Amino acid sequence: MAMLVLPDVFERTWGLRAEPFWPRATTRVREQAPGFCFMAEVYWDLEWTLQQQGFDYTYDKRLYDRLRDGHVRPIREHFHADHDYQNKMARFLENHDEPRAAATLPAGDARGGGRRSRYLSPGLRFFHRGAARRIAGSGFRRTSFAHRVEPTRSAGCSGSTNACSP
Repeated sequence: MAMLVLPDVFERTWGLRAEPFWPRATTRVREQAPGFCFMAEVYWDLEWTLQQQGFDYTYDKRLYDRLRDGHVRPIREHFHADHDYQNKMARFLENHDEPRAAATLPAGDARGGGRRSRYLSPGLRFFHRGAARRIAGSGFRRTSFAHRVEPTRSAGCSGSTNACSP
């Protein structure tokens, strides 16, 4: 949970002032490993803040919650966000902290609307423990992986290392 070391969060939590950590850390890592991809598990509407501090992708937990709740208007409005922001979101239906999608998504999603919206939306698609098999009928065996497709390039991120490859 990368937002925990943001200066304002750190000060509210511990009562201590902290210098910004992520801009310097992401810059120094990229000096040594230029293709490294940073992906943050982040909450409290701090996704854009971490994207601005050097993260390539941030978890889109807000969309997950909206899909789980099954209210169409907030889901539709979610996709009106700026494309620079949308392209840096890691979209997921399942992760290590959440119940399986089949147990979580509303019964009206039986035809897979929530699953399709996550898979077809901009940004990084993050699959966890067989979710890709259920969506695409593929034979992936990794615990988790992520994939992003852009018009001019493809990149994959390993969930275990968060390293992207062009």
